[in-house]
Amino acid sequence: MKTLVPPAWDLGGLRAEAADAAALIGRSLLTRTAAALLAFDLAFVLVHLLEWSGAVASSERLRIDKDRSASEYYEYAKLSLAFLLLLLLIVRDRLFYLGPMLAVMLYLIIDNSLQVHEHVGAWALPELSAGGEAIYLVLIGAAVFVLAAASARRVDRHGRVVMGSFLMVLSVLGFFGIFVDALHSLLDNDFPASERILGFVEDLGELVSISALLLICLLHLRGPRPATGAPPI
Repeated sequence: MKTLVPPAWDLGGLRAEAADAAALIGRSLLTRTAAALLAFDLAFVLVHLLEWSGAVASSERLRIDKDRSASEYYEYAKLSLAFLLLLLLIVRDRLFYLGPMLAVMLYLIIDNSLQVHEHVGAWALPELSAGGEAIYLVLIGAAVFVLAAASARRVDRHGRVVMGSFLMVLSVLGFFGIFVDALHSLLDNDFPASERILGFVEDLGELVSISALLLICLLHLRGPRPATGAPPI
């Protein structure tokens, strides 16, 4: 029986699939939709910097690093839309191997709304909640990669490229949401000046990463298979 998985030693094939997945992400960022979406991101960043510099009246609702701010609700909207688009893609094209990606998006929506990882971190390591948060989120990420790897064994090259494009974007989002967030929390007490800088870097990364996630969902929903290229979105 012919296997759909390249041999474990075929590193060249794996690199080629990773390159194709990265190319898809790059293609999704070079569209009119991407320009409009990233312009909105930039607008929130500029407003944040204006508030930071004192050029406008101080308000936490204008900052991208604060809960319940305008940019956070904007992130919720983008993430929710990405979830719905991916769900539509899975149901329409029967791409059930993307189930782990859908589960991650649902978790992110719930976590952002209920601050799940903060509560778990404080419960697991009361003396070092940032460490508890990081460990918890790393475990969640590891579970996702294990499920994705299991799914990848049942799909063809195109399926692995599609999955790889989602994993790459989610990995970037995880870098800012886990590691930068943990560093931010660890340095908060000893280096108060870093609070706003690292908070800004963390939320800026998340803001742009979620836009990339939405764009890759749009690309796969509306575009052809990777081998044929993708039309303007």
